[in-house]
Amino acid sequence: METNFDLDVTNYTTDDLIKFFKLEKTYNLVDLKTKEEELSTEILSTSNDIYNPKYKLDIIQFIKLAKDVLTSSYYDIEAENEMNKNINRYFNKGKDPRVGKIINPLSPHQALERQIVPPESVNGYNNDSITTVYMFNTATRNDYFNTVSSNSTFYLPLRWKDVISISLSSANIPNVMYAFNEEAQTNKIYIEEDGTGLSGIVTLPEGNYNPYAIDPSNPVLNDLVGASFPDILTKVINEQILGITDPGLYRFFVDINLASRKTTIRNTTYSFTMNTVKHQENRCTPYS
Repeated sequence: METNFDLDVTNYTTDDLIKFFKLEKTYNLVDLKTKEEELSTEILSTSNDIYNPKYKLDIIQFIKLAKDVLTSSYYDIEAENEMNKNINRYFNKGKDPRVGKIINPLSPHQALERQIVPPESVNGYNNDSITTVYMFNTATRNDYFNTVSSNSTFYLPLRWKDVISISLSSANIPNVMYAFNEEAQTNKIYIEEDGTGLSGIVTLPEGNYNPYAIDPSNPVLNDLVGASFPDILTKVINEQILGITDPGLYRFFVDINLASRKTTIRNTTYSFTMNTVKHQENRCTPYS
C-alpha cells in the first residue's frame, strides 16, 4: 500500500509544519524534538506497512528538514522578541522595524533585512502608517539553480494588508554593455579547418549573451533572440566558415561549463586552428 504526499519542505508554510508535527504555536525545542521522535518511530515501525522502505526513508528526511525549519523559526521568534525589548523605546507603539529579520527564510540563500525605516508619526491619515524597505539580491532568489537573475521570484517575509502604495526605490544591475563589440575588438576570431582549406574570420553579432538558451525549445534561433552564447557561436561558425545552415550538418560545436564559464569549441570531423584577431591599418590580421 502506498500513500503519497508532497515531500518538498519549501512548499509548506511554518504554520503547515506546526500542524504536521501537531504542535502548539507556542512550541519549544523540547516539544519539537519529542514530536520528531514520535513521528520517526511510527514511520519506521516494522508494523507500518503503509509505505515501502524507500518511501519511509524519504519521509524521515522530510521530517528532519521540517524540524530544521521549525528550529530556525523558533530562534527567529526568540531573537525578534529580544530585539523588540531593546528597540520599543525608539519606535512608536513598539512596531518592529524588522532589522535582522530573514527576508526569505525557506530559501537556501537567505538574506537579512539590514536597514531601519522608522514608522512615520505624522501623516495625513487617521491611522499610523509604516514605511518598510525590502532589499532583494538576485543571488538569494527562489529556486536559485533553475532560474536566472533577470527572471526570478522572491517571497515576501510576511503577508501584506492595508497597503497604500508600493514603489521600486532603486535597482542595481551589472555594467556589461557591449561585451562583444567591434570597437573593443572582442567579437571576431579566425578559424581554419585542417584538410578542407576552409577558413575565415568569424564575426559574432554585437551584444551581450546568456550562457544558456532563454527558450530551450529553440536552441538556435534565426534572429538570435533568446538563444544562448554557445548556440549563437555554433551557428555563426558553421554558417560563416563552412557555409552550412542546416544544424543537422554542423561540424563545429560550442559548449560552456555553467560553473566555470569555460567555453570549448570543437569539431566533430577535422582538427582546426583558431586564432584571435586584432585590427591593424584598416584590416584584420590573425595572430596566435
